Amino acid sequence: MTDLLGYFRQKLNVSAFTEASVCSTLSVGRCSDVEQFSFDTNWSDMAQKVNVMNWLAAQYELFCLHPAKVHDGIHFFRGVSGRGFRIDPGYCDFDQNTLLSLFNLLRDRMLLLPYFVQTSDTRILHRMEWVETIHRHILCPDYMLDARGYRVQQFGNITIEAVMKGPHLVNLRFMSSIQHDVNYVHAQDFDDLMCVVTGQ
Repeated sequence: MTDLLGYFRQKLNVSAFTEASVCSTLSVGRCSDVEQFSFDTNWSDMAQKVNVMNWLAAQYELFCLHPAKVHDGIHFFRGVSGRGFRIDPGYCDFDQNTLLSLFNLLRDRMLLLPYFVQTSDTRILHRMEWVETIHRHILCPDYMLDARGYRVQQFGNITIEAVMKGPHLVNLRFMSSIQHDVNYVHAQDFDDLMCVVTGQ
């Protein structure tokens, strides 16, 4: 490993490229200590959980009806293959611990459906001036075929990410990636997915 890192350091001429720059993956299904602490402490206040979910549902409704009126703290996207949202903590009224708790709550809401956690990991990247940490859940639909033998993809593969710059959360992302393939049934509508996520 040391020889390989030395090779890349020489090729890229990046003095800050160290062994810690390589992504370090936690065991599958394990939360980091900061996530678990946040999850355990915040959702003891059920009103806070209801508030953040109501806000998310209200913002999505605004996005569907009046996109220009959506709060600056959240951005929705609905592309051909990718659908989801990104929350920017610097522009919304929820504190960092609440949003870190939301990271795990979104996973748990998806597990109410026929989905399983393919992996939960943390990747640490050492940048020139800060450390970037990405906490990630990847969920996939259970393997099911319809009556014609086509693969049922539900809402597609789901990726949930909490991106940290040093100790600060910089964004929380929820993304659905769908397949456009003759072997797959068309994905279900994103509106229905948001109903599941927000519990509305």
